[in-house]
Amino acid sequence: MTLEMETRLKILEDNKLISSDVAGSCRKVASLLEKRIIPLNNEKFEMFMTHLAMAMQRIVDKKEENPIGEEVLNAVKSEPVYPEAVKLAEQVGSLFPEKISETEQGFLEVHLCNLLM
Repeated sequence: MTLEMETRLKILEDNKLISSDVAGSCRKVASLLEKRIIPLNNEKFEMFMTHLAMAMQRIVDKKEENPIGEEVLNAVKSEPVYPEAVKLAEQVGSLFPEKISETEQGFLEVHLCNLLM
């Protein structure tokens, strides 16, 4: 994981926006994505990881986000990288102790498609 991303996670954790468990799980996700040869030193990755950290904390806190727009999700589903994004989303979900909600799953798939394009 990049130093910049580590710093972002630490800031979120130090400010009590995410727990240390969520931060640790995000580090595992970064390691997983690194193995998939997704460039980790770019703005898309930083946006993804920040979203992921906040989403996982919402799940832990039992807070529900508004669902992603159906038209956005349908557009993403037509992308050639979508099947790979779904597989990655499942792997990412397995690194967290809480089950990922359907709403957060949609956001996760959109962000992963964005990373894979």
